[in-house]
Amino acid sequence: MRSSRNQAWCTRMKAAPTDPQTGSFIARYRARPLSWGEFLRLASLGAAAVLAPLLYSAWLYRSNLLRYGSVAAERWSTPWLALSLAALALFALLVVIRLAALRRSVEVFQKGLRLNLGKRSFLPWAQLAGVSTEVRAAGGLAAGEKLRYRVRLHPTTGRAIPLEEHTEKLPELLSQIKAHLYPRLLPALQAEFQQGRWLHFGEIAISSQGLRLGADHRRRLELSWAEVQSMQVQGGQLTIAYTPPGKGVGASQPEQSNHHTALRQRRLETGEIPNIELLLQLIQQEVTP
Repeated sequence: MRSSRNQAWCTRMKAAPTDPQTGSFIARYRARPLSWGEFLRLASLGAAAVLAPLLYSAWLYRSNLLRYGSVAAERWSTPWLALSLAALALFALLVVIRLAALRRSVEVFQKGLRLNLGKRSFLPWAQLAGVSTEVRAAGGLAAGEKLRYRVRLHPTTGRAIPLEEHTEKLPELLSQIKAHLYPRLLPALQAEFQQGRWLHFGEIAISSQGLRLGADHRRRLELSWAEVQSMQVQGGQLTIAYTPPGKGVGASQPEQSNHHTALRQRRLETGEIPNIELLLQLIQQEVTP
């Protein structure tokens, strides 16, 4: 029912006159509806958090009423009753937040994104500097586990904008965003790289001379490309294998003989690296022989 209503809404949007500010409508991605599994988990958690202290409070009152009187029984049982009421209020707040999330959506247009994430706004493609994504298996690395996404949009000014994990077809939305964003960014990045400028991707910066890791000047690691042995993405992390500075190409013969034993690694969260696909593409095209 919800899917058919959404399809009907999208059909009307595509048939409506084009807004000059947004361009033609492409797609809409709403919050994923509450599944039975999620409902049961939420209800079970709420029932356990509310009923456990409530029942214990009732047991304390009844067991101490005849022995010590109503004043003592109320004194000992009241804190547990208050804990139960606090758990009920917290549970109600969680339900309200989850239901409010159902009203959120992201709409893709020819000229940008219309974000309905608490407040409604339009983000033109020209004002979007990047997108960062972290993908992990919900239960670790076991085969068949559901993937969890952490996605943030990085405007040219202002703070990063997180996208709801509960968004329907989130991988498809990411593909739409990157298909509009990356072809616009790549030519300028290639030109700056070839001019010897430093390109920044979160905590990583690259240039034709080498690679920098870390935003803190005191803990920054600078490597030449000859010292970088490999870069790979796995389990929501970018792993960089390298030889310590001074032990790569041009090192003395004894140092070179211990090259493989001296190999070190630095791991960075992919969710902290905007446009990681462009980073790896630039390295492959401009650095890898």
